[in-house]
Amino acid sequence: MKTLSAPHNISFGITNKCNLACKHCLASSTTGCREFSREMLLNIIHQIRDMKIFSVSIFGGEPFMSEHFHFVAEELGKCPLTISVNTNGTLIDREEADWLARSKIRSYCISIDGSCAEVHDAFRGQGSFDKVIRGIEEIKRIKRGITLSAILTKFNYHDIENMYKLSCELGINSIRFNNVCYVGNAACYSDQILMTPAETFQSLDVVRELNKKYKNAITGSVMTQVEILDKLREAPPTFEFPLMVSPCGAAMKQCAIRPDGKVVPCEIIWDCVAGDLYETSLKDIWLNSPVMNQFREPAYLQAEEIAECVNCEYLRLCYLGHRCQPYHNPGKFMNKKLYCIKEEVFNTL
Repeated sequence: MKTLSAPHNISFGITNKCNLACKHCLASSTTGCREFSREMLLNIIHQIRDMKIFSVSIFGGEPFMSEHFHFVAEELGKCPLTISVNTNGTLIDREEADWLARSKIRSYCISIDGSCAEVHDAFRGQGSFDKVIRGIEEIKRIKRGITLSAILTKFNYHDIENMYKLSCELGINSIRFNNVCYVGNAACYSDQILMTPAETFQSLDVVRELNKKYKNAITGSVMTQVEILDKLREAPPTFEFPLMVSPCGAAMKQCAIRPDGKVVPCEIIWDCVAGDLYETSLKDIWLNSPVMNQFREPAYLQAEEIAECVNCEYLRLCYLGHRCQPYHNPGKFMNKKLYCIKEEVFNTL
């Protein structure tokens, strides 16, 4: 394999601390890990700079819980790259926003899981809705870009259109709806957050109609599901085994640094560790890690690995599209049958 250029984007988890305890959080496996020292953070930032990485997304945990957040933002601001932040938005008050206005951070992805306190707080904790709305208004005040990001679950699938309308009321033209990845807390609380197939199809129908009504205003993995499903209905494909899953952005254009120093191909594949920054340089992990190189090649699924799914019309929906699908497909989790999009199978689990 030829040597790749540096990743286009790195997600940089600077802390495992969080002020919330969301039931869908994929990062719970790093809860309680040692925090990065200022020296270690600076070392990582220098590695990012030397690799000439184009953009960095700061996340956690909740990045504003880190005592070093301002330090990280200032040091990254000295590098020729674009900085964004992934946050739950609840800790951004007037004072914090005034500091952010002087920083080089230009955009924020803010999590929201309901159009009102009744829905959002049931998922993220009492009082969190009012706090995130405050945070959004403060970021708007300092005129920075905002994307709203919602994870669809049994808590909020009925609230999709209202969430979109809320984004419009807030003057935000971008909202994305994503699926749950059943790792971390999501695996522990799957019985509470898992939608039935009927609820899943209902949510997909709503997203499809919203996207038509509001001229392609919806993004995220749920929209990708809609597009795949529509193609399947137009022309049901035939599959030949071994089934090839092509590479995606993971390990090709991006990777993620977990708050414990582990590096993974992307933040969705949270437990697929490619290396440890306490032991190896970021450049060496990116170029030489067997895990990174594995994700740069197609994966092949043998028929016997997914025997119960071989003749299913939804095979592409569950297994293809992203290179991580065989790791977190909805049919299996830790060798335990979890979900099937076909109602008659789901009801037997």
